[in-house]
Amino acid sequence: MTQADVAKGMDISQATVSAIELGVRKPSYKMLERFAAFFNVPVSDLLKDTDDVPDETDSDIAAFIHRSPKQKLLFSKTKYLTDSDMDAIISVVSAIARERVEE
Repeated sequence: MTQADVAKGMDISQATVSAIELGVRKPSYKMLERFAAFFNVPVSDLLKDTDDVPDETDSDIAAFIHRSPKQKLLFSKTKYLTDSDMDAIISVVSAIARERVEE
């Protein structure tokens, strides 16, 4: 599939698709939702960047959550959330993390 195909299917310009693909422009969350719907994937799949994912074990993650009361509270509340809720939260947290890395 080409950028032109995506642009036509989403009713946006090819320049917009290109700028987002090249990282020149960051899409809004609404635009991410449109891309996710177009490609029939969760928003979180669009945000996955294997270079940014640390090689942590489950025990490393569990230890981190256990040491931090705020992390523990955050994760304890996830049992009430839908997959869509989780995708939205992951998107927001990922965007904030990217901003912090760029600072």
